[in-house]
Amino acid sequence: MAFRVLDVDPLGPLIQVGVRVGVAFAAPGYGGTPRVYNALIDTGASSTGISPRVVNDVRPQLTGKAPVGRVGASLIVNAYDIGIKFEHYLQPGPWYDLEAVEVAPATPGVDVLIGRDMLKKVTLLYDGLNGKLVLMH
Repeated sequence: MAFRVLDVDPLGPLIQVGVRVGVAFAAPGYGGTPRVYNALIDTGASSTGISPRVVNDVRPQLTGKAPVGRVGASLIVNAYDIGIKFEHYLQPGPWYDLEAVEVAPATPGVDVLIGRDMLKKVTLLYDGLNGKLVLMH
């Protein structure tokens, strides 16, 4: 099991992730090549979100629409079949397949929000005294 210690700075725990199309879309060779993006671990988000930039770059398979709750509003947005890998996509380690919603993250420089749907596939420990988050996958 690999683990990574992340600093929890004022923006939250940031990590780089690899993003690719889902397995069913990749098998026949559809979509773009995997890419690396900055991600924010968001324990308050029920779903993982990808920015319009990720959608344009990776070109994942559209699976339908999904509801997304925001402060003061509820939206219906596009959902995509993707794979996410913690760290660079060329590094060893598992890919996690899931359905991600298309949202524009409010944090500058962040293209992926890692939500609880993804976090339930890994172990996450929060060390509040030292401002650290430990991710084991």
